[in-house]
Amino acid sequence: MARFTSKIAMLTLLGIFLAILPATWVLAGGHHDLISGTEDSWEVKGATILDVATAKALFDQGVPFVDVRGPNRWAESHIPNAVSLPFFREAGLSKIVSKDQDVVIYGLDSVHNRPYAVAEAVYWGYKKVYYFNDGFLGWEAAGYPVAKP
Repeated sequence: MARFTSKIAMLTLLGIFLAILPATWVLAGGHHDLISGTEDSWEVKGATILDVATAKALFDQGVPFVDVRGPNRWAESHIPNAVSLPFFREAGLSKIVSKDQDVVIYGLDSVHNRPYAVAEAVYWGYKKVYYFNDGFLGWEAAGYPVAKP
């Protein structure tokens, strides 16, 4: 019985470790120092913060938009032609844009957006990163087009 309990305890600890590991990688990744501000007004050194009107202007110019919300939210509705990249990785972003191309990264809204994906893109060497802090809800509230299934 003691051996069985010990194995359960080890598996539980392993599960907890694996659950927090991605957050640890983000904090230890070297790019967290690019982020400043507070929950409703994040800033990322090396990225340009967009308001809704400027995001729409870039949209009209054909600049790629990357949606970092979860796949279920993206499937419900998203900015037209946005690419869903919920598990933000350099290999995924490199399939969408080169390091010298403009790219807009957005999430849900200014409260739920986390600037980590934007900071990662800057850290990876992307030079024209735009952070749409108002996100999808700001876009939708402005009455701009929304893609729905």
